[in-house]
Amino acid sequence: VIGVGASSTAANRVAGMSGNIAIGASALGAAALTTFDENTAIGKNAMAVMTSTSTGGNTALGSQSMEAMTGGTQNTAIGYESMGQTTANISGVIAIGSSAGRNATANNELFINSQLKSSYANDQTQSIIYGGMASSAASQFLHFNVGYLQLGNSSTASELRLMEPSGSGTNY
Repeated sequence: VIGVGASSTAANRVAGMSGNIAIGASALGAAALTTFDENTAIGKNAMAVMTSTSTGGNTALGSQSMEAMTGGTQNTAIGYESMGQTTANISGVIAIGSSAGRNATANNELFINSQLKSSYANDQTQSIIYGGMASSAASQFLHFNVGYLQLGNSSTASELRLMEPSGSGTNY
């Protein structure tokens, strides 16, 4: 366990915790569990209230990232307040950008965003990129919440090929 900063996890270390890194005031501040392993929290209040016994393998980089989250595994939050208001015990979420996935409540989601959203529904429909990950490629999805999508530039020809499940594809 490495802890740097006021109230970082170093002050709350319990025998048996391993592989945790906390840098910043109150980073991993509530961690006092023996099964709380392999977490990285860098930034003020990053993972500040994680207390669940099913917590491990999380990475929070940025002030207030995963701040309100009490548990979960294998989540990655990069950016100021990314996953910051998430209180659900969720796993497999990737949030990149300031306030990305701030209100996430489900497992295995992707949020790329740099704007504050007021609800989970808005995180899904207004993040520039929102997706869901699954064990089967056919069950995964990726949404581009944009007014337009440009490939290449105006002086080059571009092709967008949409592949059918059969792999034959359709050109547009």
